Amino acid sequence: MNFITISNNLILRLFEQKDAEEFFKLIKKNKTYLTEFMPRILETKSLYKAKKVIEIFESEYVNQKGFRTAILWGKDMIGVAGLKNIDTINNKSEIMYWIDRDYAQKGIASACVTKLIEIAFEKYNNNKIIIKTSVNNIASIRVAEKCGFILEATLKDDELLLNGYTNVNIYSLLKKDYIKKT
Repeated sequence: MNFITISNNLILRLFEQKDAEEFFKLIKKNKTYLTEFMPRILETKSLYKAKKVIEIFESEYVNQKGFRTAILWGKDMIGVAGLKNIDTINNKSEIMYWIDRDYAQKGIASACVTKLIEIAFEKYNNNKIIIKTSVNNIASIRVAEKCGFILEATLKDDELLLNGYTNVNIYSLLKKDYIKKT
C-alpha cells in the first residue's frame, strides 16, 4: 500500500523522507490553526524534526502498529490521515486526521476517514475503530458522526491543551454496524 485513490483529485500516500520539506511547510502554515487541539504539533520546529516524525510514521508501518499518509489534493499535500494504535490482539485501531485550514469544511476529511474505515475493517480485520477528539473540536465531531461513529464515552480532563485540560469524546464504529459506501 503506497497510495490509495479516493477520487480523481484526492489521494492518500504513505509518507516518505522526501516529503519532509513539504510536510514541515504544511505544519508551519497551519501551526496556529492546529495547536488549539494538537499542541504537540509545536514540537515539529524544524525540518530535522519533520524528518524524525516521518521516521516514526515509517517505523509504525513497518512494525504494523499503524500508518500515516499524506493527504494529497492533486499534487499538493493538504493534511495527514491514518490508523494508529493498531491492536492485533483485540482487533481495533484509532483513526487520526488533520487537514490544512484552506481545505477544511469541503468533505475531504470525511472522505479520507471513510476510506480509512474500509481499510481498517477489510485489510486489518478490525472489529472496532475509534476516533478521539476534544469535546470542543466541532469539526472533528462532525466528521466522526458523518462517518457513522457513535459517541461511546467522554473522558474528563483527558488531554492537556495549551489552555488547560479538555474532556475527550471517544467515538466508535463496530464492524457489525459498518455499511460500506460505494
